[in-house]
Amino acid sequence: IMFIKSVALVALVAAAMAPTADARWTGNVEILNLLANHTISFLGCNASGKGGDATSTIKVFPQKEIKPQEVGRFFMDTGGIDWSFQGFCWFDIVDYPKDPECTKEKLPGPVTSCPWVGWDREFVPITGTETITWNFETPGHVGIGDVVVGKRIGHAAKVYCICEPGTNCQQECADVN
Repeated sequence: IMFIKSVALVALVAAAMAPTADARWTGNVEILNLLANHTISFLGCNASGKGGDATSTIKVFPQKEIKPQEVGRFFMDTGGIDWSFQGFCWFDIVDYPKDPECTKEKLPGPVTSCPWVGWDREFVPITGTETITWNFETPGHVGIGDVVVGKRIGHAAKVYCICEPGTNCQQECADVN
């Protein structure tokens, strides 16, 4: 009986530790508009990769306008998508001078304007693991800040701040988070 209990325990532990082919990662991304007089307009989000369209992983899209001192948010959940993909959400700062580097020809993927947030999801099917890397770009001399506010395994909580030119946006972003 002791042998049977030992074998059952080993089998239970092995089953609990076995990797699954279905990784799941969630991400909550906030965009803080710390500009004094400019609204940020949300224009679009898209995600795709070798398995096709992955836009369904974006469960919550930002509101159409993020006014000064307001927060926009999008939320992602990669459950059910078992391939690597890239995603983007892009915005426009209303009445802000356009940066010549922020033209469709010079931007990645489907992005048509700045600022934009991009992410790469790398999925390893054998182990069921995934990693996410982030990129954030803004036009001209607008300041940007980037703060990680969540540390749960399988979840990222990121805050990106857009600030007035000449400010220490990283510090401002950290101060409000």
